[in-house]
Amino acid sequence: MFSYYATLLGVKMREHVIEQLEEEIQAKQRLIYEQGHLIHILENENRLDEQTMNNNGGMRKRGSSERDSIASDSEITVIERFVSSSSPCHSTSNYSDQCDRLRERLEQALIEREKLELQNEQLLKQWEEALEYVTTVQKQLQEEIRRNTELKNAQMELEKSRYDEITISRSTMNFIALLALFIAFYLYRI
Repeated sequence: MFSYYATLLGVKMREHVIEQLEEEIQAKQRLIYEQGHLIHILENENRLDEQTMNNNGGMRKRGSSERDSIASDSEITVIERFVSSSSPCHSTSNYSDQCDRLRERLEQALIEREKLELQNEQLLKQWEEALEYVTTVQKQLQEEIRRNTELKNAQMELEKSRYDEITISRSTMNFIALLALFIAFYLYRI
């Protein structure tokens, strides 16, 4: 009976671990999505800056759609706000420096994205392993429950058969035989 509760406790602990892994996976997926979104924005920003610099002779202009597209307060949107609200470049050296910084950020974001994807894969693998373990433990638990049920049924059958049988001890049999002998002798004399 103790092993049943220990196994049940182990299953609950594994289920809790699986839930935590699922939450971590979801958080990592959100982070990967946000990093991808940031990379996309930085790539578009870089492309727009190059086009604007080519069209305006080195002067960069911002559209209102770039400022209005930012809605959430995540880390990526803070960086997006910084990128979209940065002052226009007045000289080519400032523009070049800013482009270099944006490229560095883009490279760092790509590296971070790869790391997060790798972590996500590792978490998925851990989750699958935990799920396999829980499945085997669940099978063992079901087998233990089945065996426990069989033992209880066998014990109930044994108790039922014990109550159905009349058990007479040897001394009781001797007493009954002696009593029958006295009754027979008494009847013979009458």
